[in-house]
Amino acid sequence: MQKSLFIKVGIILLLAAIINVPLGMVRSLVGERMARQNEVVANVATSYADPQYITSPILVLPYTEEYSETAPPGSTNNTAQEKRLRVRSARYILAKEMDASGQINTDEKHRGLFRVPVYTLDSNWKGRFEIPASLDVPRHGSNSRLTWEQPFISMAVTDPRGFAGIPNLTVNGEKKTVSQGSGIEFLPGGIHALVENIAAGQKQTLDFTLTLKLRGTSQLKVAPLADSLRAEFASNWPHPGFEGRFLPNPDSQKVGDNGFRAYWEISSLATNAHIRLEQAMEKPMNCSNGTCLANFEIRLLEPVNIYLQSERALKYGFLLIIVAFAAFFLFEILKNLAIHPAQYTLVGLALAIFFLLLLSLSEHVAFAIAYAISASACILLIGFYLGHVLGGPWRALGFSALLSAFYAALYALLVSEDNALLMGSLLLFFLLAAAMIATRRVDWYRLGLAPKIE
Repeated sequence: MQKSLFIKVGIILLLAAIINVPLGMVRSLVGERMARQNEVVANVATSYADPQYITSPILVLPYTEEYSETAPPGSTNNTAQEKRLRVRSARYILAKEMDASGQINTDEKHRGLFRVPVYTLDSNWKGRFEIPASLDVPRHGSNSRLTWEQPFISMAVTDPRGFAGIPNLTVNGEKKTVSQGSGIEFLPGGIHALVENIAAGQKQTLDFTLTLKLRGTSQLKVAPLADSLRAEFASNWPHPGFEGRFLPNPDSQKVGDNGFRAYWEISSLATNAHIRLEQAMEKPMNCSNGTCLANFEIRLLEPVNIYLQSERALKYGFLLIIVAFAAFFLFEILKNLAIHPAQYTLVGLALAIFFLLLLSLSEHVAFAIAYAISASACILLIGFYLGHVLGGPWRALGFSALLSAFYAALYALLVSEDNALLMGSLLLFFLLAAAMIATRRVDWYRLGLAPKIE
């Protein structure tokens, strides 16, 4: 009879592997919906404004360097020749102190079932530039001559389509005309404003204020280009994500149902701004995507990403099938029942349908509600079916209770990501313990499946 036992176990494992196929199809569908969501985000950004990357205002002192270079004798001319060369570059001055504040007002754009968070940033920048009397710049030769050009204040913005109105800039109390483009080669997008009455070789101070309104999608990156920057941003979005090189001060960070408020205090000693700007004077680079300058980032996260939650739930799908089939097998052993492989298959398919119901319902209602409806529907269906398969409602009720406990534990795993490993380990331990306790009196050597034929 041991041979029939091994055959039955092999059939059960084969059925579990077969049921994993529809689980894979649901998993593929989740991937498709996630890809579609990303496409919607990109489409909204195309028609509204991209995720914005901005820099704090910086003072640019452009200049032209003329220098001589002696060329070696050529094949047709045995005398050395002197060439006169011209190179354009700039000296970048960071604000000595800067205070920034911003209110991020959010909204949502809809494309069918998909929602994309967008925002409008109302910001104010206030600071002071200190121009030293001696401007040290790298030269190509001791005989070079510098010609200083018109200085300007610049601010980089990745997507100028996001400007809502004209930014307002004042320098030493005088309003300046703001023009398109950052004026900096490696930060092409943005704005700049010419500054008059700055003479080389004179120590000067420029106090400035800049206000601007900027639209964007999903996220905002800020590169702090200042010796000392104090920044405070607030929003009505209750689910922010703080990323980048600098996190907000933990003692001043507040996140609640009505939104968030966060405060940053960043010194140039903690950034690579001085080094990167000095490198930019010698070698051109592209910093339009924000990777070459340290920054802090604010993301508008979805409170529950239904596709990520569904994908995480599917990771436990095969375990759910194994637990259900193992419980079936224990009923066969302990109650001497005859359960046909077709009945295993139908119950396994019902369990697989749960994940499809969860995915489809969560696109219309809250994830918790979708989970409760999907789990309840599957438990009721399986419980009704097993009332006949297991030979009585009480056995079906016990199996349904076990299934309900597993669904409750699975939901706890999904909503408590930080404790998922601990809770998953405890769940497996208790399942193993339950199986060992239930079969502690079974004599496996003498066990033979002699099912009761009804």
